[in-house]
Parts: sequence; C-alpha cells; structure tokens
Amino acid sequence: LRHWKDPEDLPLPNGWVKACNGHRSNPWFLDAMRTLLEISDGLASNAFGTHLGYGAALGNTLHWIDVEPMQNLQHLRPEKAKEEEAEWSERKRLARELRQTLTQTAAEQRAAVQALLDPYWGLTEKPDPEAMARLLRS
Repeated sequence: LRHWKDPEDLPLPNGWVKACNGHRSNPWFLDAMRTLLEISDGLASNAFGTHLGYGAALGNTLHWIDVEPMQNLQHLRPEKAKEEEAEWSERKRLARELRQTLTQTAAEQRAAVQALLDPYWGLTEKPDPEAMARLLRS
C-alpha cells in the first residue's frame, strides 16, 4: 500500500507490488484502503497510521521501510501545532517500538504487533452481534 506522496522507488521485498488507495480527501479512501489490504498479503510502511491497524486486523505481514516521515507545522496556530507535535512524538515512539517487534520471529511478531496496536484499534475486542445490530439500527 503506497501513500500518494511516497517516492516511486521504495525498498520493498522482492515480488511485492505497490498499490495506492488515493488521497485522504477521497470519500472512499478508507474503503479503498481496506479493500487493498484485504486482497494483500503484506503491508509496507514508514509511519504509524490507520493502515497499520487495518493491516494487523486483517493479518497482513508488515515490512518496515526505514525512511523518516516528515511533518511541517509552520502554518498551524501555535496551540494546534503543539497538539500535533505531541501526537507526532507519540507516533514516532510507537514506530520505534514497532520496528523492534519486527526483529522477532514471524509468530512472535504477530503477537507483539497485535499487543502494540490493540490499545489504539481494539484488535482483541469482539463486539456482540446483537449489540452491533441495535447500534446500526439506531
């Protein structure tokens, strides 16, 4: 899964095919992301984001691309820039932890990735079908 701003030549494992679900302003962005991840075996990333939660939930193999993501906050109001910087710092911390988990064996990796991402995506949550049906009808 390729971000629309990623460079063309990404260091991917042999045989991997690049795919992009478009820009986040597209109303079908998340639907397209999920569809691509459902038909994929793996996910390559250099940043902590929604795609990792989807990929982990769908059992995709994760390949980390060691390219530092960049963020430019100069056009934000100071209070918003501070908020974004705190979130960015947390994402970078989680990305460092994620890179560490990817040095483990495949079996250990899956459990470690699930444990790291679970607080953010609730990967271990198993919603009650009846409760979900009531929620969707309301």
